[in-house]
Amino acid sequence: MASRFRWPALDGLRAVAVTLVMVGHYAHVTIVGSLGVEMFYVISGFLITWLLLEDYNATGTIDKRAFWLRRTLRIFPAFYGFLIVNALVLAGTAAMPRAAFWAAAGTYTANYYVATHVEPSGALTHTWSLAVEEQFYLVWPLLLTVLLRGGRRTASLLLIGAMAFISVWRCFLAWVVGVPAHYLQFALDTRADFLAVGALVALNWGTPGTRLLAMRLTRRRWLAWLSIAVLAAVAVTFGRARAFEVSFAVNVLVFGAFLLQVLTLGGLSGWGFLDKPVMRWLGAISYSLYLYHYLAWIVVGWLVSDPLTRGILGAVLAVPTAALSYYGVERPFLRLRERIQPAVAPEKETGRSASIGPGPVAV
Repeated sequence: MASRFRWPALDGLRAVAVTLVMVGHYAHVTIVGSLGVEMFYVISGFLITWLLLEDYNATGTIDKRAFWLRRTLRIFPAFYGFLIVNALVLAGTAAMPRAAFWAAAGTYTANYYVATHVEPSGALTHTWSLAVEEQFYLVWPLLLTVLLRGGRRTASLLLIGAMAFISVWRCFLAWVVGVPAHYLQFALDTRADFLAVGALVALNWGTPGTRLLAMRLTRRRWLAWLSIAVLAAVAVTFGRARAFEVSFAVNVLVFGAFLLQVLTLGGLSGWGFLDKPVMRWLGAISYSLYLYHYLAWIVVGWLVSDPLTRGILGAVLAVPTAALSYYGVERPFLRLRERIQPAVAPEKETGRSASIGPGPVAV
């Protein structure tokens, strides 16, 4: 039987992330939604790398076919079900996306479509981040297999080098090439360092250096709140100006520190809300909630014009819709996945392990 140990705090963090995305979309505050997406990336980079390392530690290699099969069963049913629902609901309305956008969403290339096309936000716009995740799932097992040949220390150093390169690459694109800011915002090659910093934490979790760093970052529990304050300040200062080449470079480092803080603090005083049942439940349905929240907002907008009322009713509609998708689509395929390819995640010395259950951008 597959072990189902979890880091409950990460489920709660997923709930926070999807809430930020919803607020960002409903209130048209891009910088808030962007922070939620970045949080998803860091969590996903950590958890996916953790699972791949479990496989590597147990067998000496990474079973890529098994990983991709599990990803397919985890992600595709809910996603393509969401696309069908969108097509049925939006058919014949002004909110119906263009055929090119449907093609991009359906092939998980929406990130580069949005990065290279200037279009109003629509029902499928948020699928760009799912495309980034899917491209990461496709490439990362191959890269990690190569990186681990030199050992974890070498892999970590190369990963740090890649993160530094991405920061330089963003500056080159913005300052030399002159690409528009929305390319920096949506393309995999300009956002991969958020996934990489989560992977870096997974690679080094439990090492003496990481333990020392985590201890210093959590010496005072308010330091985690300081990380949040820095993220907010950077978002307001640089995100509002769309100076993403600056804000992303800072946010990657702060999110890496914040992940260490959350993993270390867990359910301790001041952070126990992440372990509350309602937060864990919202974290469990967060993938479907991310999928359907924008469609719910559009549908409510056909009946309500007041922005605040529309946002509240959009959330009221989105949560049960996401729950229906989770219990009716995700859960059956999760059970099928476990029968076909059980995932074994032994308990760690912390008493918890990486979540192998549902994720925001699914894990």
